Amino acid sequence: MRLKLRRDLIRPPRLRGPHEAVERHATWLELFVDLAFVAVVAQLATVLASDYTWPGAAKAGLLFVVVWWVWVGNTFYLARFDTDDLMHRLQGFVLIALIPAAAVTVGSAFEGDSDLFALSIAGMRALLVTQYALAARMSCEAAPLGRTYALAFLPSVVIWPLTLFVPAPWKYVLWTALIIHDLLVPLRRSVRKLHIQHPPNPHHVPERFGLFTIIMLGESIVAAVAGLQARPGGDFPWALGLMALLAAFGIWWLYFEGVQGSQARHARSAGDVRRIQGWIYSHLALHFGILLMAVAVKKGLQEGPFHAFKPEKAALLWVGIMLVQLALHALYHTAVEDRHRRTAWKRGLPYWVLTLLGGAAVGLAGAVSAPAWVTLGAAVGMLGGQMAINLVVPTYFGDPDPDVPGSPQPGEEGGGHSFTAGPP
Repeated sequence: MRLKLRRDLIRPPRLRGPHEAVERHATWLELFVDLAFVAVVAQLATVLASDYTWPGAAKAGLLFVVVWWVWVGNTFYLARFDTDDLMHRLQGFVLIALIPAAAVTVGSAFEGDSDLFALSIAGMRALLVTQYALAARMSCEAAPLGRTYALAFLPSVVIWPLTLFVPAPWKYVLWTALIIHDLLVPLRRSVRKLHIQHPPNPHHVPERFGLFTIIMLGESIVAAVAGLQARPGGDFPWALGLMALLAAFGIWWLYFEGVQGSQARHARSAGDVRRIQGWIYSHLALHFGILLMAVAVKKGLQEGPFHAFKPEKAALLWVGIMLVQLALHALYHTAVEDRHRRTAWKRGLPYWVLTLLGGAAVGLAGAVSAPAWVTLGAAVGMLGGQMAINLVVPTYFGDPDPDVPGSPQPGEEGGGHSFTAGPP
């Protein structure tokens, strides 16, 4: 007896977007892929903890951008073409297999054993290019979009393997050039036009970025636990650990409540596309800033709350805190239309004041070699103050969400401008 596959197991890619009648959410496969990225983030945190210096942070930063962009590319492809068929699931398995390969080798990428890392990144970029090429071939409506992205990212697929034959440090210069090239692709005028014509689902993309933010905040909790395990006993290490949890909770509150980072976002014009691209790239600063803070907290817990951060570590902690703060401000202001600019700056002024005061306090504590609990306490105080302001002063307003009946109208308290389009 011949066995035949169910017909619903294989479906050609189809363009998806705001026209869908149902609200889309992350699929189980997407969440499974995210778990694989958790492994990479954890390894990057370990690498950064082993060399928490300016050169070490620069190396970890380059690797983080490369991995983060792979995640962004997969997210936007699925936002536009997810069919959840057999082919899509097999492609997901290939990605899940390649991500651990990158995670295993990320620690040795700058120690003369970078070949497997480069090949794994090349494989993930090749998978994305293949997916867009297939979408262009099988969907007439998606042909311009698929061809544009497939051709734009093809140089990365070709050059990443060639870096195996380039000696250090030039191979790392080439890696930097490749990731800059890919980051700039969505900013091309022709690509922005495609974003307007074919925006991704307005609910799916913000939810995905919100989930990745949760992953980064989870890494900060893991780092705090690791720091406490390295120095058990006594009340004060636990007090410092509690401060770390309060800092993570403050960032969570300000992201999801203060700036409404996961709200549905719709693309309606070229201005919307520019703002959403700023919104997307602001997440890069936010996520790497959280990583810098998490590793600094781990170091502080290992050394003890009454030990001062070394100047270089204190400076990196300050950079992480300011990256998070500036990213949160950027997420807020990129969601505001020009007609609301003045009101936005008035509402955001108290937050900016606390950012400046808190940043100055953290920097001063590090400069005078204050104990770790004082330095981290200044950051927690800044975040707590901003949370308190958010309980009184609304920060999110603008156009109503057309998909949510009864959403606030422009000018009403709690209303929100929403838009989506962005990098692939």
